[in-house]
Amino acid sequence: MRSDGRTLGRARPLTIGLGAVSTALGSCLAKLGSTTVLAGLRAHIGECPEGSPKEGVFKINVELAPFALSDTRSGPAQDLLAKLTQRLQATLSPLQLAKQLGISDGKAAFHAQLDAYVLDADGAAFDALLLASVATLLSARLPAVKEDENGKVRVAKRQETGEQPGKRLELRHVPVSVTCALVGGKYLLLDPTSDEERISDSSVCVVLDQHSKLHGTRGSTHTHTHTHTQAHERTHAVRASLCRKCALHPPSHV
Repeated sequence: MRSDGRTLGRARPLTIGLGAVSTALGSCLAKLGSTTVLAGLRAHIGECPEGSPKEGVFKINVELAPFALSDTRSGPAQDLLAKLTQRLQATLSPLQLAKQLGISDGKAAFHAQLDAYVLDADGAAFDALLLASVATLLSARLPAVKEDENGKVRVAKRQETGEQPGKRLELRHVPVSVTCALVGGKYLLLDPTSDEERISDSSVCVVLDQHSKLHGTRGSTHTHTHTHTQAHERTHAVRASLCRKCALHPPSHV
C-alpha cells in the first residue's frame, strides 16, 4: 500500500476539463491527482513559411509555474522544464500539424502556438502535459477565413459563417503516455507522485497510440520490460476518457 492509499498498479484520479480558457481556439485543464497542466491553442493569419506555400506554422511553448515544484531552487525547475519541452516537441512533431495550417495555396497561413502551463508537478508531469496538449488539439477549431476583393485573407466575421464552427485539426495518431517508477528494486509503481519519484531507483515513461504502437520511451530499459502491460491498460483507459470528452469515435478507431 502506498502513502496515499493506492495499490501499486492503481493510478490517481483523472480529470479532463475542456474549454478551460474561453479565449483560446481549444483548451484543457488536465489533472492526475494533484499534478495539473493547463493548455491552450491560439493562432493568427500570417505569411506562409518560405518554401512551403501549402503549410502553416506550429509552435510549442511550455511554462512551469514558480510554485509547481516543492523544491523552489531554479536548477531543478529549469531541468524539468527543458525535459518536458523536448519530450512534448518530440512526441507531437510526427503529427505534422503545420501541414494542416495552410490557407489559399501560398497567400496566407495560420501561425498556431500551443501554450502549456504546468501548475503543479506532483509526479508524472509529462503524462498530464501530453494529455492536456492532445485534448486541446482534438477539441480545437481553427477560425473560418474569408478572402476580400483585394485578395487579402482574414478571419471571417460570425455573420459571414452562419455560426458554422471552424475545422478541426486531424491527428494522425492519438499519443498517450504513462509513467512508472521502480522502488526498492522490485516494486513497480504506476503513476508515481513526486515523493515516490524522489525515492525511486529508476522510472520509465512510455508513449503509445490507439493501436498500441510505441512512440517513445524515456528512462530505464530494465524498468520498461516490466511496464508494457500496465502501460497498455492505462493508456487505453485514459484515451477512452479523452475520446468521450472530445466526442470522438471509440478509442480503437481514433
